[in-house]
Amino acid sequence: MDDMSQWSQVQQLEIKFLEQVDQFYDDNFPMEIRHLLAQWIESQDWEAAANNEAMAMILLQNLIIQVDEQLDRVSQEKNLLLIHNLKRIRKLLQGKYHGNPMHIAVIISNCLREERRILAAASMPVQGPLEKSLQNSVVSERQRNVEHKVSAIKNSAQMTDQDVKYLEDLQEEFDFRYKTIQSLEQNDKNSTHIKQEMLVLQAMLNTLDYKRKEVLSKIGRVIHEIDMLMSNMLTEELLDWKRRQQIACIGGPLHGGLDQLQNCFTLLAESLFQVRRQLEKLDELLTRLTYDGDPIPVQRPQLLEKVNFLLYNLFRKLLIKLPELNYQIRVKVTIDKNVSTVSNRRFVLCGTHVKAMNMDESANGSLSVEFRHLGSHMVTEELHSISFETQVCLYGLTINLEVSILDRFSGSRVKSTFQQFVEEQPCWARPQTSSLPVVMISNVSQLPNAWASIIWYNLSTNDPQNLSFFNNPPTATLSQLLEVLSWQFSSYVGRGLNSEQLNMLAEKLMGQQVGYSDYQLSWAKFCKEHLPGKSFTFWVWLEAILDLIKKHILPLWIDGYIMGFVSKEKERILLKDKTPGTFLLRFSESNLGGITFTWVDQLENGDVTFHSVEPYNKGRLSALPFADILRDYKVIMADNVPENPLKYLYPDIPKDKAFGKHYSCQPNEVSKPSDGGVKGYVPSVFIPVSKILNDPTEPHSPSDLLPMSPSVYAVLREHLSPTAIETADNFQEDPMHMAMIIQHCLREERKILNSAQLSNEMEVGGIQNTVIGMLDKQKELDTQVKAVKTSVLDVEQDIKTLEDMQDEYDFKCKTLQNREHESNGVSQEEYKKEQLNLQKMFLLLDRKRKEVVNKIVQLLHNTEHAQTALIDEELVEWKHRQQTACIGGPPNACLDQLQNWFTIVAESLQQVRQQLKKLEELEQKFTYESDPITKNKQVLQDRTHNLFKQLIQRLLVKLPELNYNLKVKVLFDKDVTEKNSVKGFRKFNILGTSTKVMNMEESTNGSLAAEFRHLGPLIVTEELHSLSFETQLCQPGLVVDLETTSLPIVVISNVSQLPSGWASILWFNMLSTDPKNLSFFLSPPCAKWSKLSEVLSWQFSSVTKRGLNADQLSMLGEKLLGMVYFHHR
Repeated sequence: MDDMSQWSQVQQLEIKFLEQVDQFYDDNFPMEIRHLLAQWIESQDWEAAANNEAMAMILLQNLIIQVDEQLDRVSQEKNLLLIHNLKRIRKLLQGKYHGNPMHIAVIISNCLREERRILAAASMPVQGPLEKSLQNSVVSERQRNVEHKVSAIKNSAQMTDQDVKYLEDLQEEFDFRYKTIQSLEQNDKNSTHIKQEMLVLQAMLNTLDYKRKEVLSKIGRVIHEIDMLMSNMLTEELLDWKRRQQIACIGGPLHGGLDQLQNCFTLLAESLFQVRRQLEKLDELLTRLTYDGDPIPVQRPQLLEKVNFLLYNLFRKLLIKLPELNYQIRVKVTIDKNVSTVSNRRFVLCGTHVKAMNMDESANGSLSVEFRHLGSHMVTEELHSISFETQVCLYGLTINLEVSILDRFSGSRVKSTFQQFVEEQPCWARPQTSSLPVVMISNVSQLPNAWASIIWYNLSTNDPQNLSFFNNPPTATLSQLLEVLSWQFSSYVGRGLNSEQLNMLAEKLMGQQVGYSDYQLSWAKFCKEHLPGKSFTFWVWLEAILDLIKKHILPLWIDGYIMGFVSKEKERILLKDKTPGTFLLRFSESNLGGITFTWVDQLENGDVTFHSVEPYNKGRLSALPFADILRDYKVIMADNVPENPLKYLYPDIPKDKAFGKHYSCQPNEVSKPSDGGVKGYVPSVFIPVSKILNDPTEPHSPSDLLPMSPSVYAVLREHLSPTAIETADNFQEDPMHMAMIIQHCLREERKILNSAQLSNEMEVGGIQNTVIGMLDKQKELDTQVKAVKTSVLDVEQDIKTLEDMQDEYDFKCKTLQNREHESNGVSQEEYKKEQLNLQKMFLLLDRKRKEVVNKIVQLLHNTEHAQTALIDEELVEWKHRQQTACIGGPPNACLDQLQNWFTIVAESLQQVRQQLKKLEELEQKFTYESDPITKNKQVLQDRTHNLFKQLIQRLLVKLPELNYNLKVKVLFDKDVTEKNSVKGFRKFNILGTSTKVMNMEESTNGSLAAEFRHLGPLIVTEELHSLSFETQLCQPGLVVDLETTSLPIVVISNVSQLPSGWASILWFNMLSTDPKNLSFFLSPPCAKWSKLSEVLSWQFSSVTKRGLNADQLSMLGEKLLGMVYFHHR
């Protein structure tokens, strides 16, 4: 073997293996980085980092530094494409994994392990029967066809979107023309021109009818294509994938990972939601215009019903990945839910077997739950299932979710998928799903047998719910079992077994046989019965070897220098004709987890002799690396000088060439006694000893491990924060938005500079004092808001403590009850003692419940106090400041600060809602008379709900989930009563469409926009209008209708009207604080020159680089008011 890197070996594989490698490299860990940093990546211990957050953070920072170095290199080479990709990857690494560095360590560790497995598979001369069955050309062709059809369906749905948009524009034009004719006097309607216009309208209506039928037909075809794809190819593909995943669970090849199939299901779900929105848009068009023979009311209900049915069936497949679910997932986890084989249980779960996982409580974006006190005895042949249930509100639908995991017991990965049930009306149905069977262990020593159960189950059956499997476990074909055993080595220690090694294992299992391809092996033979003459089973022996390789001799195993599985008889046959000093390495057959070496020697008479050293176990290898042992091994024979008999690794590889790169230090020399040495002592030979650390993965200190000083690191973290990088990345899709922000910032800077220059000329002292007072009040408010957030976190910890206390109490109660019914039972004295202990625990539990409830009461009181200050004081002042800023005034406080306060309080209230749900769950499991939870829960829930509703209605809460399902209805002049009650108020009516819907799902850049056409033939710049915005926030157990109204706006039909329109806006915002006073210009009030002059100066400072000084304003006053009046004003 040579020193070629693992990645270099991967690149030399055949195309069929390279395709497997391509499947597990994606945006989570881009292949560019794997290629550029191959040597560095392979030299790091990613597996250790996957279980050590401090180490993972250091490796992530070092990875980013390595990327920066590559970026510097390619920048000098002016490789534009690579520069662009590396910058993108750097942003991804910093933004995605900074909060969860262990995630990237797990991903890289998995990738390296899969590479090793594929390399091992490529080196095998023949594929096993299981892998052959998975590599089916028909399956591969079907996968390609599925991807092609899914892409075609997606394109068809997007093209139909364009047709619906065209139909909407056509109907708006028809609506405008029709309303224009309707608004004419009766005499005008009889003119020849109007008759011609009516003919045009009829032609337009015919076109509308044709277009409506065409759009409905296209939607029907998309729905049919999805139905056919789901009924045929996707169903087969899903069944095949489930089996492939089951095989992958026990170390088999990952042919077609989850991502590929999940992507197909997700694209189909997105297409169905897109079709659903198109049908909603047709319903909106129907409410504005219908006629005899209209196809929408006839066909739309049937199409919508079919879409909902397909969504239901699609979500049942558990493979839909929607990003908005990440923000509201709350999962109920149940062990052995609805299990019908309880009678086969050898123990009963005594502790709590139902838990809730909440995404709101997640610190790293993943869900986890901890079960304690399950039972005192664990049986490794007893299978259990874990069920997951949740519910979310999505796109205005109530959706039930069932979550299923595929638990790969070796710890390499956990996959989560989601099942959703679509509901038009509140109707409840919970399709059941659960994990593959799991085995529970109470001690790590049970892990080998538990994993053997998992292997045997997934090898022998496709049924994911056969929990009574081990009541009568079936036999397995030996050829398939050997293949799976090779997978254990390739997936866990990076190199599988060749045919000779597998032959030795076959002989070990069944003795000498001519052939074993059809041999049936029993579960007892594999895992229950001891090997002949030994005190352990075959599987325990093999698992101990796996553990030895992983922890002590992994590099030597990966290089292929350990023959390992060879019998004593076979090794003598291999060595007898070799040069003296030739040796081979094999695993001990008589000692668990031992490795030995045997060498051939030649006596003086020419006879061949063999020597085997006592096996080295984990204890000895922990003190000295195995490669150093092979280098320094000495044999003392008679009076000869000690020498190393190991010369060549079988068949003829010089020892130092094979193991030289694994030596830890220089060979030791025998120390020579000095002249006049110390009397009474024999000179010693120094043997290298490794210093053992308690936890070799734990860093000594951050300053020792970081590649830079802590101060420099802190500065870089400050300037390269994930938030800043993510914010910059967001503008790639909408650069005009970025330009507008920068322009706004520069303009505000100029205004502030101008205000500073005029401070001595204008009376701004009062304003400055106001600003100082405002800042003090904001600091106080900021302290209140932060205190609310801190209190919520404190309550969170108290509830966790309460849950642990209740789990322990529940476990001890059930344990005592079970012991009462046992034959040996408990004595009366013991029973009373246990009862007394339980009573003490109950009192502590009750006290803790009262403490938690009281803390929540106080928390809500403090929240209400802070919220009142936000809504009644800060928000009112901010609105006035914003109205002033609208006409060029100084922005004394930006929206972001206020929005941040509102959001923190809202998130805190959301967390309190979750805490109250957790208390309710604890109450459902255990309650009693005068339970403080029962007494207070409804009042606390109502109060929390009302506070949250009051807060969210101000539309200043920034919740991430709104970014995905925000749907806003925009209305012109909603509920405006003046046009009917005030004479002369409206000089024209809006003839075109006055209502639009903006949908975040249809947004390409994260912003919402609506286009209004054909508003009316005449635009009056002194006529004010309002825009109303309506939306709805849907969360589990909460629906809140939201509405807000804009400041008055002026509608113009030509850019020449812009000055007059802006004058109206300026005059209104300068003199009125009532945003709904749309009849303002029926009798506009006068303005004082002192106020108007200030606003005029703002116009110059906001539009140009400089405002007006006192002399310039004086000239304008004379121009406007006349010299005499101005000087006597």
